[in-house]
Amino acid sequence: MQTKSKILIVDDNKSITKMMTKLLTHEGYDCTFCNESTNAIPLMTGTKFDFVLLDLAMPGKSGVEIVDELHQTGQIKNQKIIVLTASSTLQSSFADLKQKGVLTTLKKPIDIDTLLEIISQSPYPRSA
Repeated sequence: MQTKSKILIVDDNKSITKMMTKLLTHEGYDCTFCNESTNAIPLMTGTKFDFVLLDLAMPGKSGVEIVDELHQTGQIKNQKIIVLTASSTLQSSFADLKQKGVLTTLKKPIDIDTLLEIISQSPYPRSA
């Protein structure tokens, strides 16, 4: 099976990154995962990923802080971020993330079919 896209999964929950990596790899995606939020930005800016699946609630550096830092440095334009969250955060918070450059937000537990549809229908990020 030909690799479709290169995806980075950033989540502190090792069970989630393991399951998502297994599912997405089975679908033909090339997956890398990061369980330490403080390593996310160097990974995101040092390697070209087609999509980043980013958990919002993580110790060390939250997904919101990662988005804010990428936005402030202008590096978010080179990313296609899909935010994952289990929280019932207000719609205004999601709207703020989208305004900063996040592609979309998905609630956990993630419906893998919805995720695959988003990935397959989204054009690849703008080149750096």
